[in-house]
Amino acid sequence: MTDSNQRKQEGKFIPNMTQLKEAVDQLPDPEEWPEMSYISAVSATGREAPVRFKKRAVSRGSKKTYRWIYEGKVLIRKRDTHED
Repeated sequence: MTDSNQRKQEGKFIPNMTQLKEAVDQLPDPEEWPEMSYISAVSATGREAPVRFKKRAVSRGSKKTYRWIYEGKVLIRKRDTHED
């Protein structure tokens, strides 16, 4: 799959808060990961859907360190915001 096709496929999926947490839990250490992006696969209606993260350098005092950034959209359901 080409990178542009992969982005198109990813663009159709909007994770909810539970799925985003599932994707975050899969992230490797950004300091050790050799690539500038990482794709986590989460369960979505009986299939796996990709959630893409980008690695960015951020300033922490006098030095730079890497952090994962999620730049997509998140679906927030009513049950995600209220305890029942």
